Amino acid sequence: MSKLNLLGHDFDADHQRIERPSGSLKSTSSIPHQAGERTRARGLLGWPVILAVLCLYTSAPAHASLVIPLDLEQTVRLADIVFAGTVTEVTSKMIPKYGIVSRYTFSNLNFAKGMGADRQLFLTMLGGTVGSLTSVPDGEPRFEINHRYIVLTTEGLGSPSDYYLPVIGASQGVFPVRVDKKVSRPVVHDAEGRPVAFVRDNHVGVVTEPPSARQLRAPTIVTTFDAATGSSRKDTLWSPRNDEAASTEPTPRPKRTITGMLPPPPSGADPKAVLLRQIMQEGRIPRELVRHDKDPGTRMSEEEFLDVIRAFARQK
Repeated sequence: MSKLNLLGHDFDADHQRIERPSGSLKSTSSIPHQAGERTRARGLLGWPVILAVLCLYTSAPAHASLVIPLDLEQTVRLADIVFAGTVTEVTSKMIPKYGIVSRYTFSNLNFAKGMGADRQLFLTMLGGTVGSLTSVPDGEPRFEINHRYIVLTTEGLGSPSDYYLPVIGASQGVFPVRVDKKVSRPVVHDAEGRPVAFVRDNHVGVVTEPPSARQLRAPTIVTTFDAATGSSRKDTLWSPRNDEAASTEPTPRPKRTITGMLPPPPSGADPKAVLLRQIMQEGRIPRELVRHDKDPGTRMSEEEFLDVIRAFARQK
């Protein structure tokens, strides 16, 4: 059983895992999907795109949830609607063929692309809790009441047309807005909670957290065996960890050129499929990690971030 995630959309033709609210994996059940969902998934993006993803990720494990890395400009290009809003209500229910879905009400809206004068926006996504069952789709963002977010989404806003997975690129399409302790004011963060310091060359730069004392020094256990006496001795060696993001200068990813592997898109192909095919060949840096000790001290406010998105949207 394999799972394919395009733009953060999980297509699992066999089952959706359901977990109890406690997070325990002891009690699970499965909700079967209809075979027709596979056909709809193919129709959404077209066989050329699906083949391209399979070529790019053939080494991935069978149960992996695959997401195409996107920079901010690419995410804006794929999005129909970009807005900032505060979650004021969440309701969840079971929907046949899809399982548990949650409807998030966003208020105090600020639009950067699409829509406009609405006072509220309703985003419906797979996942949530109904009774004793909790559904958690792999890699998808979770929204909390009274928290504010910038969201990049499809025009369906969560419907059968987007399989109730409307956020572009899964968590890549969500940017929480919350107070940063360094500047003591609300600023934009990425989905992993890292503050956005800048947008440069189409991607965001985020500041990593300083490692804890335990992370700074990783133990290595060395066992010495004395063949003459038959005894052994264990020593603990401590060395600094170097697995934290090491530089403000990103290392460019090698560009994957798949044009020769795929036929040209057929006439009348889904425009989103054609666009995604183009993005997969661009080979960009999705984000830049800035070490905490190289922090430039800059932070992006909601309005500054939305202005960048508006500029990207006007480039079309």
